[in-house]
Amino acid sequence: MLYVSQGSNHSRGLADAQGLTYAATVNPTTALLVTSRVFTGLGGAISVITSQVASQGSVPHQDLAIAIAVLALWTQIGGAISSAISASVWTRLLPHNLEKYVGEYLDAEARAEIFGDLLAARAAEPRALVIKAYNETMRTLAIAALCTSFLGLAAGFFSKNYYLGDSHNNVEDHKVIRMRKKEEVSPEVVAARAREVQERIEREVAEKKRAEAAGQP
Repeated sequence: MLYVSQGSNHSRGLADAQGLTYAATVNPTTALLVTSRVFTGLGGAISVITSQVASQGSVPHQDLAIAIAVLALWTQIGGAISSAISASVWTRLLPHNLEKYVGEYLDAEARAEIFGDLLAARAAEPRALVIKAYNETMRTLAIAALCTSFLGLAAGFFSKNYYLGDSHNNVEDHKVIRMRKKEEVSPEVVAARAREVQERIEREVAEKKRAEAAGQP
């Protein structure tokens, strides 16, 4: 027996995670960084399970494959759009912030190396200003992620809370899932049922052949 709420719980977790990510760009500490990643992982994991179960439980059994495919399609589309936007923002803002904070210390070639190589960025000096440039760039992405996460939180309040009992889904109560007992799925029982099916098929084939033979002149 299980209740599934598709939106509000995991969206709230993702919103909390994005808020912590933003806080980590303002006051970066190991605790904030780790906590934000943990909350992001939890929110994402819960999002995957609840979305899949809710989509599967809201359609008839014959439409189950379509529901899963549509959910996967929109997930991929959303991920592609967000990745494209974040990559565009990152490639535009980071060089600007590097020039803003370390432009008087490093030339364009050195800044380009820092932008293209994270290991070079970690070893670059002045380190504090390089970190500041990265944090300011990440802060913009964190703000955008925090704002968009509230859209999912708002949509979650309009989603149905499906009760998943013994039925296949929430729209076909007559299709009940029955858990078989251990003795019903033992190898001996399965083999016996397979022999019965095979014998029945052989009898039907033999009867069909006799009927065809009887119908011939």
